[in-house]
Amino acid sequence: MDNEKFQELVVQQLQKLSEGQSRIESRMDKLESKVDKLESKVDKLELRMENEVIDKIRILFDAREAQNQRLDRIEDSSKA
Repeated sequence: MDNEKFQELVVQQLQKLSEGQSRIESRMDKLESKVDKLESKVDKLELRMENEVIDKIRILFDAREAQNQRLDRIEDSSKA
């Protein structure tokens, strides 16, 4: 293989590597975009849990405690 053919082969390989790297960078950009969207959705879900679900659980717990207190009063009045 003469020097000129070798140089052409090296240039071709470098071009292929460069194209491959460009494709990888493009896919990484898409992946980063998807990760950003996912993080946004997780943040929204976390906020919703803090604002809605936890409050509802707290209300249910308070209602259960009130019911237990009523039952205790009924039991105490039936013992007397």
